[in-house]
Amino acid sequence: MDITPSLTAEKEPLLSKKASVFDGLQNYRRSFSELLKSPIDIWYLYAYELIAYCSATMVVLSMSLYFTEILKFSDIMTGILIAGFGVSGVLVSIGFGHYIDRHGIKKSLFLSNVFGILNFVLLYLFNNSLFYCAYAPSS
Repeated sequence: MDITPSLTAEKEPLLSKKASVFDGLQNYRRSFSELLKSPIDIWYLYAYELIAYCSATMVVLSMSLYFTEILKFSDIMTGILIAGFGVSGVLVSIGFGHYIDRHGIKKSLFLSNVFGILNFVLLYLFNNSLFYCAYAPSS
């Protein structure tokens, strides 16, 4: 039995008919009808992702306004800082993704909570005027 393709055989075109805009709309509508049948857990995941992306967008917008309006950085410097924020987010995601795979979700959530508490304590100390009076270098 010969399984090599024949060079003289006519091939069918990949698209036997021309696709119209209405076919694309029907596929789009069909994909949403399938999505509506999915379990509620998927919808919780989508809602969480929407909130996470909205909050990240607000942080980036706020940072860019803060850098340009309050700190008077140039647009180029602000762009570099925002790009650094994005690159650091990617690198941290890769690193902590490996940590989660290796140590599990409970230890990872505990570690993130510890870092969050530590950040709030440091933020309080650095914004407290008593901290500045006690530890600021005298001039």
